[in-house]
Amino acid sequence: MNKAIDRRVTQPGRFGSASIALLILGACGGGPETSRDDARGQAVQQQANTGSEHGSVRVTLSEAAHRMARITIEVVTASREAARSVRLEVPGQVALDSTRVAVVSARVEGLIERFAVATGERVPAGAPVAWLFSREFLVAERDFLRAAERVRAVAGTEEEAGARALAEAAHQRLRLLGMIEDDIARLEARGVPEGLVTIRAPFAGSILDLYAVQGAAVQPGQALARVADLSTVQVVAAVSEEHIASVRVGTAARMRLAAYGDRPFHGRVTRLHDELDPATRRLRAFITVPNPERLLKPGMFTTVTLDAVGSGAARLAGLVIPASAVVTDGGDRYVFVEVAPRTYERRRVELQEAPISELGIAAPGRVVVRRGIAPGDRLVVLGAFTLKSELGKAAFGEND
Repeated sequence: MNKAIDRRVTQPGRFGSASIALLILGACGGGPETSRDDARGQAVQQQANTGSEHGSVRVTLSEAAHRMARITIEVVTASREAARSVRLEVPGQVALDSTRVAVVSARVEGLIERFAVATGERVPAGAPVAWLFSREFLVAERDFLRAAERVRAVAGTEEEAGARALAEAAHQRLRLLGMIEDDIARLEARGVPEGLVTIRAPFAGSILDLYAVQGAAVQPGQALARVADLSTVQVVAAVSEEHIASVRVGTAARMRLAAYGDRPFHGRVTRLHDELDPATRRLRAFITVPNPERLLKPGMFTTVTLDAVGSGAARLAGLVIPASAVVTDGGDRYVFVEVAPRTYERRRVELQEAPISELGIAAPGRVVVRRGIAPGDRLVVLGAFTLKSELGKAAFGEND
């Protein structure tokens, strides 16, 4: 069997372009190997433009090889619908809404008589959390009872106004020490001081922590418990630096958690942190989420899908193409674009990696290209691996 190989090398200095032309012509005298070469009709021309930022390589197939390859072309088009429908998927974690958390503390020095709640218990607004025995409070109760008795004793006399002023001052002191009006009314009706201050929950919520135990001595301002209203929580989403422009206050969000399967939870971005996390290079987006059933627990991990907006959404959308058009070579990804009849240019592309999970018109089997191709390009969507194989054969022949 005889085979004639004609190689032509074009030097960059002679033609002003860093290109190499290789023409392989197979001619055989007969036999099985000859019939295989004829069936394939192999005639490949490779032009490597080393000066291109995309590392483009061109392949020209013979008519026979083109027929065997059965290449399918699809014209790349920009889709406004895709840009509007972009969803950005990022990790998140359920957290407390800082505006709905309070520390319950003592206003006077004393001893904890007992707690009325346990950790994890839900309480209504104003419910007792603990009772505190305080000598200071005992004195305040006695002063109030004496002032109230004095008002009754001098009623209708010139001294009544002064007595009422003293009673009002004693009343106000009890209020400052944490006593509510109903408790003051009961004290006046009972007429006997107890020295017990009722520490109450400021709003309806769950007792997250108790910071003391029964019998412990406490000082004014010392924290006794922490209560949180979990009817609304925040989800803190971690948005990568390149996607910051796609998220803003008001962006709609949907959360899914492993504990609840496909059940979605909805909210909106209400705040963006002004500083990136130095460890992860991500921006924290705070999403307010209604939680009437208390299903979302602080600390739970969630997948957050954000509606990308503005110019950032357009950048995220990119161009939607079939996944079959993409071939890999090591860590790089390429597509082939038809630039002339039976001539195809290999281009390096950058794909939109996760966190893009939903793209309106993007069905399974399609990917998003961010760089490397443009609307109007004639993209090889079937046959790309054949072209990659022909390039490999041509490069192998040149090395021989």
